[in-house]
Amino acid sequence: MMDENLMFVQLNKPNELRKSILRSALDTTTLLKDFDNIKEIKEEKYGAMENLIGRLKEIKKLSNKMEKHLPKVEIEKPEKRKIKPEKKGKKQFTEKKISKKISSEDDALAEEIMNIEKKLKSI
Repeated sequence: MMDENLMFVQLNKPNELRKSILRSALDTTTLLKDFDNIKEIKEEKYGAMENLIGRLKEIKKLSNKMEKHLPKVEIEKPEKRKIKPEKKGKKQFTEKKISKKISSEDDALAEEIMNIEKKLKSI
């Protein structure tokens, strides 16, 4: 009563193949769980944003009501001060100072990277 279309194939290292299939199935299930968690977090975020927008609208309405009940007062605008441009000599000095600090930090980082590479090569 066996079906004539059946075919049997021999697998090399069937236990390892089963293990790899099980591992990939486990990885897939963990990915699906993580995806569901991310989906829930997005929904919570959306709800929180909706809540925030509603509260901001309420604050705006209350602010407008408060402004209507306050007495109107004319506020004198302060005169605009003219800002004197800085001298170019001082500005260039500070830029040089900053660039020296940055270059010294870059040099220190480069040294650390070289030390780490030497340690890796020695291992």
